Amino acid sequence: MTAPEPVRVRLVSEADADGSVAAIYARVRASVKTVPGMYQVLANAPTLLDGWLELGWSLRQDASSERGLRELAIARVAQITHSDYVWRSHYQMARSSGISAEKLAALEQWSGSDLFDTAERAVLGVTDQLTRDADVTDDVWNTFAGIFDDRQKVELTLTISWYACASRMANGLRVPPEEWHDRVPPLPESG
Repeated sequence: MTAPEPVRVRLVSEADADGSVAAIYARVRASVKTVPGMYQVLANAPTLLDGWLELGWSLRQDASSERGLRELAIARVAQITHSDYVWRSHYQMARSSGISAEKLAALEQWSGSDLFDTAERAVLGVTDQLTRDADVTDDVWNTFAGIFDDRQKVELTLTISWYACASRMANGLRVPPEEWHDRVPPLPESG
């Protein structure tokens, strides 16, 4: 792994956390056993960190859409936005959600690959357009809408939008990689 660029705001360590940040960190540690760098950066604005966790964790835990589809969309957003942090953070989640390493390796060329099923292709079509253009054409939306119910459409669209934000936060603030990130494949270089 190459040396990361310096973070642009201070990391609020667990030792430096007090009051509301300490309580948030305790909740995070109870759930994920560590406090990721993204959260340490966001802790500079504790109320926003708390809101970030509420929405982000709801997208992971309270959605009715298939987790693998959401993780596939997150991986694609990471590719489009060139966010190695988000890619590496979600690579194992995608694998654990049933997305094969072969699919992740072929993700940049998904539209010409026969590895992806109809639902995955519909999600990736929306992901590409929404992430690149901040909108979705009617043709792409109609394909997507023919597969998913209204709740799933909201969940998937919000997941795509949320991780576009997360990628931009990670990139813009230069969130440092996690210690374990070197154990997962890096973001593939765009061709």
